[in-house]
Amino acid sequence: MRALPFQRNSFDAVTSFDVLCQLEQGGDLAALREFTRVLRPGGWLLLRLPAHETLRGAHDLCVKTRRRYSRGEVRAKLRGVGLHVARVSYANAAILPPALAWRTLQRLLASKPASDVRETPRWLGFLLELLLGAERAWLRHFDLPFGLSVLALARKASA
Repeated sequence: MRALPFQRNSFDAVTSFDVLCQLEQGGDLAALREFTRVLRPGGWLLLRLPAHETLRGAHDLCVKTRRRYSRGEVRAKLRGVGLHVARVSYANAAILPPALAWRTLQRLLASKPASDVRETPRWLGFLLELLLGAERAWLRHFDLPFGLSVLALARKASA
């Protein structure tokens, strides 16, 4: 991601979902510069990143998440590479309380690094669809002050 094999101004949109968090120190900024380089003037960047270092858990260790982000940090990084920030919000707020409780319990029990991704029972999947569907409707108009993820939408200046 630090040396994309594309010419400058190649794309109308670039997306990155839970990838920058895997890069070494400073690698996220280098990748954001590359995203900006390959965006056409007026092009859009859409990011999703894991939020809040306090939510670091066994899954992060298992998948080698090097860092989690705050909304302000993402905004500053996007501005730092010359992008106009249209929106930065937290997401997945509806499931933050149980996730926080689970991650805290993992730390207390000193569990071994392992992914906590599991098949979801049907009833829970249905409940999550309802909760996250309501959140999606909210996000169409408003930002969320907390959540498991940071969503960001930024635009490259027009020529």
